[in-house]
Amino acid sequence: MDRVETVSHEHTCAILAKDVRKSYGAKSVLTGLDLSVVPGDICAVLGRNGAGKTTLLKILLGLAPANSGEIRVYGETPGRANSRIAYLCENIALYPHLSARDNLRVAALAGGLPDPAKNDIGETLERVDLAAAGAKPARSFSLGMKRRLQLAMALLIKPADLMILDEPTNGLDVDGLLWLKQLLRDLRREGLSVLVASHAMAEMQDIVTSYAILSDGVIKARETWSPDSRIVHCHIGVASGDVTRALAALSAETEGAHLTAQRGVELETTLPQARVHEILHRADVVPEYVTPVVLTLEDVFLSVTGEAAR
Repeated sequence: MDRVETVSHEHTCAILAKDVRKSYGAKSVLTGLDLSVVPGDICAVLGRNGAGKTTLLKILLGLAPANSGEIRVYGETPGRANSRIAYLCENIALYPHLSARDNLRVAALAGGLPDPAKNDIGETLERVDLAAAGAKPARSFSLGMKRRLQLAMALLIKPADLMILDEPTNGLDVDGLLWLKQLLRDLRREGLSVLVASHAMAEMQDIVTSYAILSDGVIKARETWSPDSRIVHCHIGVASGDVTRALAALSAETEGAHLTAQRGVELETTLPQARVHEILHRADVVPEYVTPVVLTLEDVFLSVTGEAAR
């Protein structure tokens, strides 16, 4: 993983925030936050409930004022570039008595957009897998269907350059999560930037391209993220008679091989799994297992903050 450097020129960033501070009365929520998001990035702002994620998103959208700090969204002050932003709020915000189609019409008109054509509504509902439910009232929808309808309302803004999602996985079942991940991949291919505020780290780690860990009112870590770079070491089980040869062979390749004691004799190395098998084969050692240990966003969060997301 590589560190994401803050870009100084505001017009090269979708989002640029420097030393942002926000308090509610005597309670400090953001205490000097710095964050930049470049075009094409899917950035997850990770933090426990109450860390200030929603406050940050509202400030970026111009829905809440910061006490101090510099904030630019596509080079504009918060709220000025909202015509380029699709936004999904954390709470369900639908008219329960209206159909999915009419909720979309109301959202478009409330946002100052022209009354969308029937075909546009149909295409939008199709994109969120609600085409068959377009005539049904929102009160009959499951929580997951309501979240998808909210996403459809956000996607009515065309062309959006940035999507801001606040806890988008809330209420989604397994199929809904898979659908959301595919949607975010599609949006990125279309050139959109995505900023996701979430405490559901396990659900987001397969799709994000970077993360920002929000804790104690500041971003404590800002790194790129790739599923291909998440294997950190391998656990290797060997027979007691093979320990000396296995350890010598692995140690000759890396200083990261060492002996541990977990349920018997086990070696640990930073070498990749395929390389471990090759080295042990040359040393005439047949391992009982070679298990790659995969780093998760939860692991990263714990290592940075010492606290569990909840």
